[in-house]
Amino acid sequence: MRKSSKSLLSMILTAAMVVSLGAGVPAANAGAEDAAIKITPEFTAYLVQNNSKIFNSTDVVVKHVDGTITKEAGADDETKGVKKYELAAGESYEVDGGYITSSGAISTTGTYSIEAVAEDDVDNLLEEASYLGVELGSLGEKAIDAKTKNYILPDSYTIKPKTITITPAKGEARVLDWAKNAKVYNDGNSLKKHLRMGVVNNYAATTAKYADEYQKANPFRTNVNGTWKDDIDPVEVVKGDKLTFTFEVTAEAPVVTPTPKPTAAPTAAPAAQSYAGYLGFQTDNYIFRDCWNNAETGLASKGYKYLSQIAVSSAYDQNAKKIKEKVIAHNATIKDSKMTDNATYTVSISGVNMTKITGYDEKGKAADKATAFNMLYVTTTIPTTMKGVSAVNATVKVDGKVVKKGITLPNKPDADGYYQFMVADVYSEDDGIQGVAYGKDTAKNAKGSTLKDIPTSSVEITYTLKGADFSGKDYATKTIGTKKGKTFTVGNFKYKVTKAATVTAGKTKAGKVQVVGLTKKGKKASKLSVATAVSGKKVTVNGSKYTPKYTITSLGKGAFKNAKAKSVTLSKNIKSIPASAFKNCKKLSKLTLKAKVSVKKGAFKGCKKTIKVAGGSKKVKKANLKKLKKSGYKKFK
Repeated sequence: MRKSSKSLLSMILTAAMVVSLGAGVPAANAGAEDAAIKITPEFTAYLVQNNSKIFNSTDVVVKHVDGTITKEAGADDETKGVKKYELAAGESYEVDGGYITSSGAISTTGTYSIEAVAEDDVDNLLEEASYLGVELGSLGEKAIDAKTKNYILPDSYTIKPKTITITPAKGEARVLDWAKNAKVYNDGNSLKKHLRMGVVNNYAATTAKYADEYQKANPFRTNVNGTWKDDIDPVEVVKGDKLTFTFEVTAEAPVVTPTPKPTAAPTAAPAAQSYAGYLGFQTDNYIFRDCWNNAETGLASKGYKYLSQIAVSSAYDQNAKKIKEKVIAHNATIKDSKMTDNATYTVSISGVNMTKITGYDEKGKAADKATAFNMLYVTTTIPTTMKGVSAVNATVKVDGKVVKKGITLPNKPDADGYYQFMVADVYSEDDGIQGVAYGKDTAKNAKGSTLKDIPTSSVEITYTLKGADFSGKDYATKTIGTKKGKTFTVGNFKYKVTKAATVTAGKTKAGKVQVVGLTKKGKKASKLSVATAVSGKKVTVNGSKYTPKYTITSLGKGAFKNAKAKSVTLSKNIKSIPASAFKNCKKLSKLTLKAKVSVKKGAFKGCKKTIKVAGGSKKVKKANLKKLKKSGYKKFK
């Protein structure tokens, strides 16, 4: 940074210098034998800055070629703050700001530039200007479509943006490649008939329909979500800097891109996604096939081959809480399901006699024979973020014999991210599962669930899947906006994300943030108010746009440090004031608290004024006053 910058852009003409290399003189980029070519109709280009907070005073005027003002509405205009400037006979334009300077009449091909001088400091021109661009005053009389009034350039020549140069009083000039994405575009208003070359346009439509126009209007952004290009550093402007907007008028015919014909949608799209189903179980002597996604004993297990073996747990040390010996594997014939539609599927395990496998009980004691299932289920790769999926009309067979049919298999409530449809569950009380076919056997000395049929050759579950989505939609939960632990700024405050905002299958979930500091604007504000929530910038996930939202839950240490504010309001969410939160807030004289708070020592160190405490009931206010005075600062009332 060359110097401390202010937060708003304000530009006025201090020297409307026009460089015209086309008026009968060879263009700067032309060969020696090339002469300027006359064009019709001639036109004038105007540099425009539109921002009501800046251009709303009587000294903002329109400078024309001869330096005179054609017309300016008076300060008592009935539309307060909006002035009407007449550009030419019969043509006028209302702006909530103003035309800054013009190029003069352009009647030949060549390279032209418009210059203006910054009246103020700006941290980043590309972020802080509401609208900045060059308007082509008398063009746009020809429309592509009489109904939409989408105006285009005359078909005999082309206007091309070239460069934007920021020249400081001292030091090197900076040149931006204006030509990279900028093109002449329609302003979207059929009444004005104006065409523009954009630099920044925060008023441009952001819908997909107008994405191409948005890019032309905002050439330094990557897309309609306002993402700045990675190769564009902040464009700092200091008072007195000269800005030069250079463009070229050539004899080339405009390039017209034909509108592509829409492709007919297929009558029946094939399934874009499939899911797997695996038969899982656990006997009362701990023979098992675990959930596929269990990191230690599932599909990725190194202890046994999940797709062709079942296993038994080795002795378990109840006191040490660890397995003494490794898992013992047994070969089996296993049939898993591949689900590509809401249909009927079968999973099974066969070719193994589970009554002959020696297992161990939960105390590590050998239990020669399984007597019941602790769990029997279908574990799937269908994410639980896909709501409304069920397995119904199920049939359970053990050794070819039907032991249960026509049942619905409830999802295990604590399933780890994926549907787990349960037939038997001895842990049903702890799981909170409802409607399981075989629950805990409560008989005296009973083990396992009420499913006592242990297979000597096979176990099989047939089920009908309902409600699953096979469109290929991404059901993974993804962070939107700022990641956990990172900060962002909005308005007066700097926020640290303590819980990221997310989106799952198109549905967003709010995150949480902590106020950790103030922006330049916030430090200067006379009043500060912490809301209950804040929104971040729009982002795109899987082609869809989302606005991340956050609940403001707390204050960080030094959150209001050195603030100039006289009055601060904290929302009902803020229930703790940390150390140094209001350190050196020398002008603070009113604090509104909407909740009962705790206060750390030194929270108000360096304050000078008597601080009036407001907000809440009498009881809450009294409690807050007591806590505030215990912080070490006594001047509260």
